[in-house]
Amino acid sequence: MENKESLCFIDSNRNDKFSCLRGIDLQELIVQIENFYLSYREKLNLPENVSFGLELEYEGLSEKHADKYIRKHFPDWESKTDLSLIVGGEIISPVLHDEPNRWEELQKICNYLKKKDVNTFKNAGGIFMLVLTPWVTM
Repeated sequence: MENKESLCFIDSNRNDKFSCLRGIDLQELIVQIENFYLSYREKLNLPENVSFGLELEYEGLSEKHADKYIRKHFPDWESKTDLSLIVGGEIISPVLHDEPNRWEELQKICNYLKKKDVNTFKNAGGIFMLVLTPWVTM
């Protein structure tokens, strides 16, 4: 199934309210999202003046294990305890730019968490921070 077809019932010109979906409509949306394939890209072609940061929260893995992995393989990333989570923590990126090596790091970290079968459903989530630096012309 092509990506365009899989979400054809969502009007991209409106701010559809997913929280209003009920019954079979909600089930259909969940099936469509679970089957949606988002291909990996090395760059998103963001403008050079855009930077961003990520926080990846997880449960079901001791923060000590994640911390050991992050320190060894990604020393400029940070692993911290998050007391709002049950046996878990968060992994915090440095300031990132749209560079292939940074997307590769993120992919490796996500693969590590997936391999460890962490839980990201109930209490854990992700935070995305976007920074737009104004262009200065002289």
